[in-house]
Amino acid sequence: MSTKGNPLSKWEESAICILKLMELLATAPPPPVKLKEVVLSTINLILRRYDSGLGINLNKKSPPKRISVDLFKNPTKETRKDHALPINALSISILEEVLKNPQEYPATIVGAGLLKLFIQEHIIIVEITKSEDDHLTKEGYRQEMPRVWDQGTQAEVPWEFGDDPYSRYIAAKIDLIEVDANRNPVSDKTFFGNQIYP
Repeated sequence: MSTKGNPLSKWEESAICILKLMELLATAPPPPVKLKEVVLSTINLILRRYDSGLGINLNKKSPPKRISVDLFKNPTKETRKDHALPINALSISILEEVLKNPQEYPATIVGAGLLKLFIQEHIIIVEITKSEDDHLTKEGYRQEMPRVWDQGTQAEVPWEFGDDPYSRYIAAKIDLIEVDANRNPVSDKTFFGNQIYP
């Protein structure tokens, strides 16, 4: 595949393929449950396979945007980098975003570029201690987003795209601080509103 003599990258070809699948999903007669599963699996696979074509690294080599307070205070502890939005949740968010705004994501090189920007905006790396990572798993948040409080209904509802991307850490009571590229705090307060230096 190419555009006016310029070959498309593997990522661009894959993104156009995803967008074509989503066009098909949007026009399929209900209920397209199996097709939706195929599209989600394809998105997930392509994200993991062609991350370098996005200009980002899904393997967590990017510097973290936030680190846990425990790690900040105990920098010698064993650590883990984590996606604030697990890849599975990101795949669902991509599907929902494109199906909600199909005109913004045509199955073209332009749509592939817009999809790339959307993904880059939503890859958030967090660094936590190994024990906090184990705690996330024990609480059931390894690959799943928690239920969140909805002010309108005054009830817990399933996490949706647009809700706080740090919801897993809130639910697991893992306090975070925002850091710059040199791991210096951006604020003197933690995510939960506590002072970093009491």
